[in-house]
Amino acid sequence: MIACLGWIDWPAPRRCPINPPATQENAPAATDHNIIIIKQEMLEPQPAGIFVMKSSQNNLSPVKPVRWRETPRARMGIVLIALIVIGTMVWFTGRSLLDGYRLEKGRALLAENRAEEAWSWLASLQPTLCGSAEVAFLGAQAARRTRQTGLARSCLRNARAQGWPPEAVDLEMALVDVQTGQPEPHLEKLLSSLEVDYPERPRVLEALVPALFVQFDLNRAQFCATQWTELEPDNPLAWVWLGRVEEKLQNRPPAEAAFARALEVAPNNPDALAWMARQLQRRHQPGEAIEILNRLAVLTPARPDIPLIQGRCFRDLDREDEARSSLQEAIRRTPQGSEAWLELGRLELNANHPAEAEKNFTQALRWSPADREVLFNLAQALERLGKKQEADTVRNRQAQVEKDLRNTSDAAEKIRGNPRDPAPRVEIAEMMLRNGLTQEGGRWLESALAIDRKNERALALAKTYGLK
Repeated sequence: MIACLGWIDWPAPRRCPINPPATQENAPAATDHNIIIIKQEMLEPQPAGIFVMKSSQNNLSPVKPVRWRETPRARMGIVLIALIVIGTMVWFTGRSLLDGYRLEKGRALLAENRAEEAWSWLASLQPTLCGSAEVAFLGAQAARRTRQTGLARSCLRNARAQGWPPEAVDLEMALVDVQTGQPEPHLEKLLSSLEVDYPERPRVLEALVPALFVQFDLNRAQFCATQWTELEPDNPLAWVWLGRVEEKLQNRPPAEAAFARALEVAPNNPDALAWMARQLQRRHQPGEAIEILNRLAVLTPARPDIPLIQGRCFRDLDREDEARSSLQEAIRRTPQGSEAWLELGRLELNANHPAEAEKNFTQALRWSPADREVLFNLAQALERLGKKQEADTVRNRQAQVEKDLRNTSDAAEKIRGNPRDPAPRVEIAEMMLRNGLTQEGGRWLESALAIDRKNERALALAKTYGLK
């Protein structure tokens, strides 16, 4: 503020000399312009008691002292400084009110299970309120629920440093670990915590259900998903996950009921709409499925499974060119997936283009070497091309895969009966690794070693296949 005054040209104060008492010796001359003598008779009374100076040739106009505050530039400077101070105060007050509104909005959206929208509001607060423990903690929750686990960990560290309750931070850290595929040693502790009623139970269930689903611990996943829907009956995500678990358990009617309930709660839920489109296509209702997909494309234009389902529907409607175009778009969106390659190969095979079909089936086999559907169709394409020996080799491979799949199904039943037994997990891992499914086999080995870190068979398999 002081620096703003530097440009003002301050005038020097003007002073009137102090007159000593007049005596004979020091009486000033009548022409001394430095001394003003105002006599009573020189003043002329005016209305309202105002006196004005009479004109006199022997008397000069009175010299009035000029203060620096009375110059135009000085007054302008003072006004400018006042405006700067007021503007700064208004800005900070407005910023504080806006930040408070954003915080309240983010908190409300999190409570409504709209994590993506909550994150957009809370993320804007991070630069201005980085010292707020609550903003950091709520931001961590929103980041975790939108799968931004790195940001979630960073926000949680900030919340801990700012003094947020350690128990709440530890719980969120455990949920981040669960979501990133590191459920041990948190899994049992979190499951046992569900026996107590506390506010964060829905969020714990939200993290546990996908983790148990991936570990093929379907019984406990079903139990947790059911609890989740009971605690949050208006949360479409809970119903979608219950539907996925029931579908994996081959409980078709409960799965359909769960997805239908998700659509009742949220008619525009993308996952439930995609499930409905798949179901309509499987039920030979491609026209209705395409209507749902068009609606879904408006909501989530970049969703990768839309062109895949569209391609299947167009194929069922004998719209070959549109089907081919949709499947090629599906491959462009997910080039490392086998489904689109398989569907495109089937389309070419039905169009009597076995050479093109073989290329597509080979690509599908690259990403899913143990897919019996791919192996079956590849053998057919090879036969049409006259490559009988190669076709027989593929069929032998298909027979081995089907045998391993039956064994995998048996091992999965054992896991459902005893989720803490690492042996069936190692068995599944071995069959997958033998069939070239390195990533999937590695996950099963990891889940087995999470239960028993010293499992010799699992460690030997990891060493044989070069897994860490």
